[in-house]
Formats: sequence, structure tokens, C-alpha cells
Amino acid sequence: MAFRIYVAAILLAPVIGYFEPGEIPSVPPEETPILVAVVLLFALPFFGLIALLIYKAYRGRNWARLMLAAFTAGGAFLYADHVLALFAASPAVAAAQACLTIAQLVAVALLFSAPSNAWYRVQATRVHQAAA
Repeated sequence: MAFRIYVAAILLAPVIGYFEPGEIPSVPPEETPILVAVVLLFALPFFGLIALLIYKAYRGRNWARLMLAAFTAGGAFLYADHVLALFAASPAVAAAQACLTIAQLVAVALLFSAPSNAWYRVQATRVHQAAA
């Protein structure tokens, strides 16, 4: 359940972001290759890392669960100022963004609930038995 909530929140973020007020600056044609390079070099690896952490946490790797929690908490902390400022321009979009952030935090909290902790312990035992 936690993984479904987390992934749904990530997938809905661009949809809600589409409705965020403000102008999208135009990119001069001669700078388009630079923009593409920046996206390919920074954004794709970042989202690839998040996808890897989600997958590895789903497969029972405790280190991935810890890293996902750290990235989520850090991201929520850094994103809070933007959401608070957005309330002045568009309360509905800000509320939706806040809900998605809270959903991600709840999903991570579920990963540390008693049933999840027990499941991760069983997964760690299986990995150690398979390695021996």
C-alpha cells in the first residue's frame, strides 16, 4: 500500500504542477540543446535514482527504505517554502501540492510501521540465507 501511495503521488505531481500559475519562460532555439542536455544529465538520473530506491525498497532492501525516507523528508523540507508561497497565488494548487507531499510522507511512515518492519526483517533473513 505504501508503495502505491508513493508512486501515485509522484505521478500526480506533474499533473498538478501543470495548473501552477506563472509564465513558463520561452527558450531561444539556440539554447534548446543546452536545456535538453541539462535534463538528460541531471533530471533523468535523479528520477532514475528515486525509481531504483522505490524498486529496491519494494524488493525488501532496508538500505533503500532508509534512503527513500531521507530523500522524501529532505525534499518535503526543501519544497515547503515553495508550497507556502504558492498559497498566495493559487490556494487550490498549493493545497493539492501539499496533499501530495503529505501523501509521500505518509507512505514513507507506513514503511516504518510495525508490519513493515517485520516484513523487512523477514526479507533480510531470506537474503542472508540465500547468500550463505
